[in-house]
Amino acid sequence: MFWLILDGLMSTRLTKLSPPALIVRVKDFLSRGQYQAATAAARADDSPLGRVMFAALGKVGRGQAAAEDAIFAQMERERAHFSSRISYLSVIGVVTPMIGLTGTVFGMIKAFDTLGASGVGDPSKLSAAIGTVLVATAGGLVVAIPAFTSYYILRNRISAAFRAVHIECNAIFHNLPYADLEGYHLDPESFVAAAPVSEETVAQ
Repeated sequence: MFWLILDGLMSTRLTKLSPPALIVRVKDFLSRGQYQAATAAARADDSPLGRVMFAALGKVGRGQAAAEDAIFAQMERERAHFSSRISYLSVIGVVTPMIGLTGTVFGMIKAFDTLGASGVGDPSKLSAAIGTVLVATAGGLVVAIPAFTSYYILRNRISAAFRAVHIECNAIFHNLPYADLEGYHLDPESFVAAAPVSEETVAQ
């Protein structure tokens, strides 16, 4: 559990999700009209912002709406990936109280068995059984409370970080000269069909 918390804290840092150096490089390339260089820089950066920028740059030739759709779609994929990584903390927070409750039930059964066998004349046996109940309950809570707390903290960090990524991408892609970029192909992995060619042209 503690490894999950530490991994979540490290991986959801804003500087890791949205590297400032990448923002500077991409803005510099775009300001000089070097779209291929900006695309290469985004593709080489292994960060959510880099992947979002790469997806959007691959669609700028199809217009602003296509670029914004690409930003949104890639953002959702990135958000789902990080949410799934911290979801185990939520599972731990739900399951451990149930495990503790199971121990509590067995402890109560033992307490009533002791009470039925010895009556109230031997409180030491009853107190030992009650101690088992309390230990099981406390054990479940000791694990569940940090797990749930960490889950909600990390979930809020992810939401805040991806809001910042979205704002940054919108600021960069909002003012691109889309009219001049119409038909410009930047994504080397995307298939684009050519316009139909007449048979006379093929024969030549």
